[in-house]
Amino acid sequence: FDNSVDGFVETWYDQSGNGNDATQATAGSQPKIVNAGSLVTQGGKANLDFSNSSFLSVSSFTIANASGHYSAMFVGKRGTDTSGRGFWGVQSQDQWGLTNTSGANEMSVATVAATGYDTTSTNLHSQINDGTNTTIFRDGSQVATGTTDSSFTSPSTSTLRVGSGRFDSRVINGEIQELIIYNSDETSTRTALETNINGHYSIF
Repeated sequence: FDNSVDGFVETWYDQSGNGNDATQATAGSQPKIVNAGSLVTQGGKANLDFSNSSFLSVSSFTIANASGHYSAMFVGKRGTDTSGRGFWGVQSQDQWGLTNTSGANEMSVATVAATGYDTTSTNLHSQINDGTNTTIFRDGSQVATGTTDSSFTSPSTSTLRVGSGRFDSRVINGEIQELIIYNSDETSTRTALETNINGHYSIF
C-alpha cells in the first residue's frame, strides 16, 4: 500500500439534496485533495487545490430565479494567475463573480480593487444579486457594487464552471473550501449566513 500518492476529486457532491454535483472526468483537470498521502487543508479544514488549470462543472444548472435573483458565498484563496476568470476567480486582479458557459461575459460588472487581495489569504466572499445590481462582500464588508451582467438577469439553464471561466484557459489557479449558491436574494440573511460560515472556518 502506497500512502504517498496524490489524490484528485472527480465529483464534488452537492450537499443540498438537489443533485447539483460538480464533476470532472478528465484526470489531468481534476482539483487535488490529497498531496503525497496527506489531506490538503487550509486552517485545519479540507481544501480543494484548483491549481494546474483544474476545474469542475455542474451541468443543467440555473443560477438565478425567475426574477434574476441569486446569492453565492465562497471560502477560498485566489491563485497567482491574474489572467484567470474562474468562478470566484480573478480578472485583472479586481473582478469577482459567477460564471456560466452560455454567458457572453463571465462576470457581473461589479469590480473589486486589487488592494487587500493576495495569494496567501483565505477569504469569505459573498455576492448578492437583486436582479439589477450585484453587490460583493469580502469578510463581511462590502467592497463593490455594479450592474449585473445580462447573462444573469435573464435566468437560463447552462453549465456552471467551478474554478474556471467558460473557456478552459480562464482558470482561478487557487483554492476553494466551500461554495454555497441560492437562487434568491439573501440580503436579509447575508450577515447570519456569513457568521455561520465564519464560525466554522475562523476567517475573520
